[in-house]
Amino acid sequence: MSNVKKVVSPESVIDILMDLGLTLYKSKIYRSLFIIGPTTISDISAHSGVPANKIYKLIRELEDDGFITEKIPVETKTPKIYQAVNPKIIEKNMLDDINSKLDQMKNHLTHWKDKHSQRISEEIDYLIVRNEITLKNQLNEILNEPNEFEIYYINNQLTIDYINYFKNTFKNKGIYKEIDLEKLNLNQEIKNSILYLIINDYLINSLKISPFRQEYFIIQSKSFIALQKALFL
Repeated sequence: MSNVKKVVSPESVIDILMDLGLTLYKSKIYRSLFIIGPTTISDISAHSGVPANKIYKLIRELEDDGFITEKIPVETKTPKIYQAVNPKIIEKNMLDDINSKLDQMKNHLTHWKDKHSQRISEEIDYLIVRNEITLKNQLNEILNEPNEFEIYYINNQLTIDYINYFKNTFKNKGIYKEIDLEKLNLNQEIKNSILYLIINDYLINSLKISPFRQEYFIIQSKSFIALQKALFL
């Protein structure tokens, strides 16, 4: 087996530098500086073939990119001297930058995936109640929780009866807010005949099955309640 190392041509170096994101002129400047060592802008232009009217701007950009640095000359009156940064340092800087961006990407994607999963996996409790005694017992459990409660309600006789019951039963507790009926997309007959309450994360609603019978629905869901509130707030 041959131990001879493969020789990389100057043109191949240019291709590699361009693959790393440098333009053709920037690649030529870096290659020239690395080969000839620290030198002036005029020498860099002569060796690299990059026009003098373009090279000043490109030198500044290569400094910003971390490919070259300015070397402080011994004599203060001499022209500025530039040198190529060691490829090992460039490699480390580029890998650090790539790893930092990959970490940011991973954190952002994980954050939004978790947010999406929370929406998908949220449990929605849905309870159907067919008599008022059971309904009141369920509502008493909700309102007896130690946390303060907030109630949104529509102003019809059926709902107001419950509001009065709550105020008498849970004195000095709770905040009551009447819903503007005009903001609910319901016809007047339905508005006058349904029970409609929002208590914290619960929606209590009724459906008239017959002239003498109603069914009541208790739905617990933060996202669903947020959508309901968006209709009238």
